[in-house]
Amino acid sequence: MFYSNEFTAARNTTAEVFLPVEGFSDYEISNLGRVRSYKGKVPTILAGFISTSGYWMVRLYRNGQVFNRYVHRLVLFAFDGEPATGHEARHLDGDRLNPRLSNLVWGTPVENAADKVRHGTSMGNRPFTEAEVRDILLGAIAGETIRGQATRLGRIPQTVADVRMGKTHRHVAPEITRGTKNPKLMS
Repeated sequence: MFYSNEFTAARNTTAEVFLPVEGFSDYEISNLGRVRSYKGKVPTILAGFISTSGYWMVRLYRNGQVFNRYVHRLVLFAFDGEPATGHEARHLDGDRLNPRLSNLVWGTPVENAADKVRHGTSMGNRPFTEAEVRDILLGAIAGETIRGQATRLGRIPQTVADVRMGKTHRHVAPEITRGTKNPKLMS
């Protein structure tokens, strides 16, 4: 972990600074949210992937086991240390795909919820409208992906998948077959 003035410098710089990933000796994380692997002959920046909840993740390997880790949490742990009890990562600009240290802080769930309201990314418990459900189902049949629909509607992919699988909103558009009976709704 950085000391106060080093942490401030890493947070406010555009220069890339790498620190070790705790518990994974072959990896480093940067203040820009990039993960470097020393597993091969040449250091490599990992590509990562987007989780179903919309955050960048990477696969790290240790002793033959695979570990999926959120990049934003790796950044905060390396540069800011352990969070206080009950604290979670906050994305100050509301962009889950921005794991730069300058965009991240530990905070309470209340602060995180207030951030989401402030930058308009709060999903809350707002149900889909009937028009949105029909749009999701017809878009799926037309070949639109779950992630594509979630992005377009500003929703979490899992909630779109739940509609497509018939876990929610079954009363809307019952004429459209859902779930495993309609393979197009599965992807």
